[in-house]
Amino acid sequence: MGLLDNLNFSQPFRISSLLPSEAQLQAFKDKSDAEAVAQFSEDPNPIRRVPFNILTALGVNPTIAQAAPTTADILPVTGDISALADARTAFGQGDLATAGLLTAATLIPGASTVKGLTKKALTKEQIDPLGYGKTKGLMTEPLTELDIGYVDQGLLAPKKDLSIEDLQGSVLFPLLGDQSKAGSDLVSIGGNTFKTPVPLDGGFNFMRLNPEEKAVWASAEGVTTRIRNQVNKIADETGLPVNMIYSAMGKDAVDFASFPALTLTEMLPFSKIKKKDLSEFHKKMKSDINIGSDAYKGIKDFPKLDDEGLRAYLEKAAPETRKKFVRLMDTAPFQNAGFPSVAQARFATTEDVLKNVGAGETGAAISTLDMSRMPSSDVKFPHSTYDSQLFGDYQGGLLQTAPREVVFRDFFKSLENQKTKAGKPLNPAMKDYTFRLNLPSQVVDQELVDTIMNFNKSR
Repeated sequence: MGLLDNLNFSQPFRISSLLPSEAQLQAFKDKSDAEAVAQFSEDPNPIRRVPFNILTALGVNPTIAQAAPTTADILPVTGDISALADARTAFGQGDLATAGLLTAATLIPGASTVKGLTKKALTKEQIDPLGYGKTKGLMTEPLTELDIGYVDQGLLAPKKDLSIEDLQGSVLFPLLGDQSKAGSDLVSIGGNTFKTPVPLDGGFNFMRLNPEEKAVWASAEGVTTRIRNQVNKIADETGLPVNMIYSAMGKDAVDFASFPALTLTEMLPFSKIKKKDLSEFHKKMKSDINIGSDAYKGIKDFPKLDDEGLRAYLEKAAPETRKKFVRLMDTAPFQNAGFPSVAQARFATTEDVLKNVGAGETGAAISTLDMSRMPSSDVKFPHSTYDSQLFGDYQGGLLQTAPREVVFRDFFKSLENQKTKAGKPLNPAMKDYTFRLNLPSQVVDQELVDTIMNFNKSR
């Protein structure tokens, strides 16, 4: 529903009718002005005190005068009210120019400076605190306020809830996976409806996606074989049941899958991009380039961005091609040039319960492995990205997940005294890399149960 949907235009329309009553505004204005005088008239900092006193002596509204030392401050709520009160007065006096400017300053996000006031633009950290994108680009609103449209495919088995106590006496083995959503079609972002929906079948909820086939994980053949061999070895060595537990990779790990690239192609028609920028992007996709610290080969047959066959090309392309496409678009020159927001695409393809948590969160899904079945690509429901699948039984997900350094206690304890070649302690990134390299297991004993339960109580 839009801002004007409920307005009745049977009578002559006056913008002043949108404003609160005069009595309400005056009360807020008086309160705001009094607070400004109390705070700034005797402020020990002359940078704030002197301009304030000069302006108020000249008759400037105290609420407006308090922002005079810097035009980079956000207009306080009480300031908005005060400006609205002045707007109503201006309308009553027939000063439509002043009234319009004052009203715009309070109602329009990012309005231009009015009497020394500006609305401060949100920072990258305020818009995207978890780093879905490498740059702010043209984003102005927090990702959490992004309008996203999904259609449930009706394929997910019912969710099961587990506590860490349910796993006591077993061994945990980590399944490192991206944070992508499963069981839904992505149909719109920011109110823009896609021409073709993007099916989402990745992430931890893949365990629930095909209950008939009992597929619990999908990856490259080498990875699924390694997982099976390690789980089998742990079971033989410990004599304990092994539970495979999902542990989240970073927000950009999803770039390897098809979802972000396909989402960006659906966002392209709604983007205003200059021809020279489209040409530059195409040139870089066809060239050997570095993006950050990573080197990418040129894709000689890569189609132009306005080619109708772009999506079909990316659906069949190698994962590294899709990854290059997404990460090139995520660079500042292209984000600032109006290309689709990569941060929004990644956010939209992320599972809902993971949207506001970081990498390493562990326990959203747990399964056991059927050792009687080998990894296979001969499946009824192939994954859109990964060709090999493991089979077993979905057990459920922890009601309260925890960071992997808490869940895999023993391994991270073993790293506490390790040093780099320079003699310095390992930083968190080094520890995480070592974890991913080793894929360590963890026995769920009483100590671990108590640790995780206490950790979640303290959150």
